[in-house]
Amino acid sequence: MAQRSLPYAGVRIVDFSRLLPGGWCSQFLADCGADVIKLEHPDGGDYARHNPPGFRHSGVYFNSVNRTKRSVTLDLRTPHSRPAVQRLLASADVVLESFRPGVPARLGVDYAVTVSCYQADEQGHACGRCDSCRLRRAGFIAAGTVDPTPYAAERPRVG
Repeated sequence: MAQRSLPYAGVRIVDFSRLLPGGWCSQFLADCGADVIKLEHPDGGDYARHNPPGFRHSGVYFNSVNRTKRSVTLDLRTPHSRPAVQRLLASADVVLESFRPGVPARLGVDYAVTVSCYQADEQGHACGRCDSCRLRRAGFIAAGTVDPTPYAAERPRVG
């Protein structure tokens, strides 16, 4: 039987979220093959790390939504963390955050900063890494034409 790759293999996600909604979202993407890098605050990390019941130095809930992810500790409130955050953003295909309105701009991780971390090509595209470039490369978008051929994804096989 031929080895099949997972649908999001090769996709890098930088996850700024905390608690269940963002953690569960990025866990689903990691289960589908994405490389998820979770950013945590140095003073204890994600709140769920410390919620009981515990297992192996962290909460069971935290372990359930953060398996297979890599974790980076950075204090986004300090200026010396900005270069490291910008390098992560430049390497990301997806940025996931769950901040209150206004907080991303104050921390320097808002949409404008995130987009500015990409290197644009001569057409203004982010070197094939933005959504429209990926869709174009995958054949979903053609310059000025519509492909009438429907796209059918294979269903994952269980068992």
